[in-house]
Amino acid sequence: MGLLHEAAERGDWMEIERLAEAGADVNEYDDEVTPILAAASNGHVEAIRTLLRFGADPDLTDESVGDPPVFYAAANRHGAAVLALLADRSSDRMADALVYSAAYGLVPVVDELLRLGVPPNDEDGTSDAISAAAGRSSRAYRDERLAIMRRLLPAGAKPNPEALQWASREKDREMVQLLVEHGLPLTLEAAAALGDIPSVQELLPSASKDVLTSAVVVSVDSGHTEALRELLAREADLKQAALHAITNERDDLLKMLLDAGLDPNERTPDTGTILFYAANRGRPEPVRMLIRAGADVNAKTWNGHTALFRAISGQRTEAVQILLDAGADPNVVIDGLGSLLTFAVGRNYTQIATLLRRAGGEMRGS
Repeated sequence: MGLLHEAAERGDWMEIERLAEAGADVNEYDDEVTPILAAASNGHVEAIRTLLRFGADPDLTDESVGDPPVFYAAANRHGAAVLALLADRSSDRMADALVYSAAYGLVPVVDELLRLGVPPNDEDGTSDAISAAAGRSSRAYRDERLAIMRRLLPAGAKPNPEALQWASREKDREMVQLLVEHGLPLTLEAAAALGDIPSVQELLPSASKDVLTSAVVVSVDSGHTEALRELLAREADLKQAALHAITNERDDLLKMLLDAGLDPNERTPDTGTILFYAANRGRPEPVRMLIRAGADVNAKTWNGHTALFRAISGQRTEAVQILLDAGADPNVVIDGLGSLLTFAVGRNYTQIATLLRRAGGEMRGS
């Protein structure tokens, strides 16, 4: 990294000034970033001001992803750096700053931008900042993002349906209610997130399969058993909801999905079956439930992985035992890794290696 970039990264504005006066190019790329990108990422306000004074372009994006300095300042929660980048009051950059600041919960920056008259809505008349605050771009800083929504909406921000979709998927009742109160029609996803059974019943007949599938996932994430029961009366793709039930450790909801017709052997070439996921997570009960429901313990992905291999690689000893007891093949050979026993021994998984040997596992190369 060049001297100017190093100075920008550490915030040494005097060194930046010296180098710029000596003719250094303040817009030169080094390691895919300009000096002002480096300064913005690290929140160095004086470095930003100095670079701007010497002609740094605050709109040049990084060469890897294509994001501008104001994004990196906001994403790293450097509010003062965001404002420093807006010294020329560029309307486009200020509009972007509002969206980024909403996404990353920079309440004081949003307050200042609204004070400066930045429109809360985009050219289409709806607010991208509201969607960002609802969780489209960041799922952290929830309280700050909610506070920002409470500022943007009274300022005239018009939410679009995407915002309600994100708030619903985040299971955020307050955000969902706030958006509905400000004019968005209640969707099936939102009703599921709220556990609003009458609305679920009203919206269900007209829902497409994709919407229904998403609503099932939301109801699982929200833990609304009655809403899920209503939704399961219609045909939906249940695999994603099953993965969420396993993640959330809601065995009762996984059972509801299985009782409603979830195919435990539904699969994709890359991820394997639901049993792969349960085995990798390692909790015994979901593994048992899926096996009892008819899951194929020897199903393979395109690269030869089995649920047993996933359990072994995750060091899920109890899941390994359950799978072996259910007839999982202990002598599967994984390309490049050898047999399951070879893999376990090579990684010093002593207990698992013992279980594999007892089940007839052998040492074999790939």
